Amino acid sequence: MGSESGQPSAPVCNRHLWTTSQPEHAGRWISYPPHRFRLQLGHHTRDLVLFNLGIDSKLRGCDLVALRVRDVAQGDRVVARAIVMQKKTHHSVKFEITEQTREAVGA
Repeated sequence: MGSESGQPSAPVCNRHLWTTSQPEHAGRWISYPPHRFRLQLGHHTRDLVLFNLGIDSKLRGCDLVALRVRDVAQGDRVVARAIVMQKKTHHSVKFEITEQTREAVGA
């Protein structure tokens, strides 16, 4: 699957990187873990919650950062479904919050 010059073609997935800059990795494919996994390992709770909520809700970034805990939780319990009003379109968006996201919000 390489090009005519003998070099591999461009990566299909953004989790892989062809590198020649670091001597220990020169000329090899390096694989990076998915974003969610890196956020979990790095204990970046806020970023993990926003990442998961973005995937669950498909909201725009401006709507995600405007979310408050009270939008996705009642008391000490994270709700299974939420409704958020979009700023740009003024439409309400209903979405389910996955178990993985509820665990991250509860952390």
